Amino acid sequence: MIVKIDNRESSSRIKSAEKFFKKMGYTTNVEQLNVGDYVFHDRICFEYKTASDMIGSIKDGRVFRQARNMNQYEYSYVIIVGSVPKQINKDNKNAYWHKNGGNKPHFTVKAYLGAVARLETYSDVLVVDNQQQAFQLMDALVSKIFMDNVDVKMVDRPQSGLTNPVASYLSCIYINDSQRLPVKTALKIVTYLKDNDLKILDLQYSDLINIDGIGKKTAEAVVEAIGELL
Repeated sequence: MIVKIDNRESSSRIKSAEKFFKKMGYTTNVEQLNVGDYVFHDRICFEYKTASDMIGSIKDGRVFRQARNMNQYEYSYVIIVGSVPKQINKDNKNAYWHKNGGNKPHFTVKAYLGAVARLETYSDVLVVDNQQQAFQLMDALVSKIFMDNVDVKMVDRPQSGLTNPVASYLSCIYINDSQRLPVKTALKIVTYLKDNDLKILDLQYSDLINIDGIGKKTAEAVVEAIGELL
């Protein structure tokens, strides 16, 4: 499975993310993303916010635009790393003074909670303590989504009449409890690969769903099976 990481994340976070997700069996691509900070298999999008960044993006409205834009994906989440209420209290103690000398907080926990309620209309909002937990939560959610939506079974013997090894492999995939991937569908996928058999490892859901005759369930089953090869 492929995870795309936005190249505008901090260099240290990118290195940590690459190390973690490669260890978990993902292929990582670092590139500039139009939406989100981490995108899994072009289906699941995560926006990563530290507590201080969350406060700033609420005040300038950025996080709401980001959450709305993530709706183009099947699943989207805003992950907040650290305690926003603690960060608010820290900020307010540090320096925000009313012109008459009184302490005047510029941002409140109530405002934060209201913002979270608004965000929940666009994406799920999740909170973790640290960066490592954020990566672990992403992995857990992605795994659960694929396990809940795809029930992939494989058989050892390919269907008859196939000489291409990739088509033979594809024909071993069950797309439901009783039906294997049809031979003609396996051949369509091979044709899409244009004789580059290794390209099968880079096939994505968005590629398969655009092949004539392949629906959502079939595409998910093929993607899940290919993921087992990586």
